[in-house]
Amino acid sequence: MTLAGRPAGFTPELAKGPRGRPHRRPDQPADPARSAAPSRWASSITFKKSSSKTPVIDVDTEGRRLRFANGETAEFDLLAYVPPHRAPRVAREAGLVDDSGWIPVDRDTLHTAHAGVYAIGDVTGIPLKMGKPLPMAGVFAEREAKVVARNIVREITGRGEPAVFDGHGECFIEAGGGRAGFGRGDFYAEPTPQVDLRPVGRRWHLGKVLFEKTWLRRWF
Repeated sequence: MTLAGRPAGFTPELAKGPRGRPHRRPDQPADPARSAAPSRWASSITFKKSSSKTPVIDVDTEGRRLRFANGETAEFDLLAYVPPHRAPRVAREAGLVDDSGWIPVDRDTLHTAHAGVYAIGDVTGIPLKMGKPLPMAGVFAEREAKVVARNIVREITGRGEPAVFDGHGECFIEAGGGRAGFGRGDFYAEPTPQVDLRPVGRRWHLGKVLFEKTWLRRWF
């Protein structure tokens, strides 16, 4: 098996198992580079880290092979490309983004540097004390939206207390086979986010399914 690291602009994830068998992710892998296959296949796994100096320059879909700028190649059975993450063009052309490529906002109110303009969700860049940005996840986008909506109503009506986004969030983590994990915590905690991770189990998968159905029924 081969796992490729992140090249410039793309993050390819390559997985090749013996005789093309599907692999199951272990519940608690010891090595992140080997998280795509059971431990019994560990000896057949290699990890290739790339960077802006060694981006992917060619994808041979017929031969199932990647070619890197330094001349190296990597084979794959299944290749998933993730395009560059950045704010949409309309935000960039409007001058809303900073050098990070995202829209800077007040971490409590989601207000931008422009009067009366707010930004929420994946378009924002909220740096944490540890030096990394707040993860881009739907749970944060929804809670940010509620804070912004309440504060806009307050600006219009002059009533109520200002709402504040507190950086709390949670997420289900699918593990396959009808099992999932769960994490919840305070991402604004200092010096690092304080997150409680629950062991993988079937109840968390069922919780994820229920959460999805509830959310879809509520909004659609």
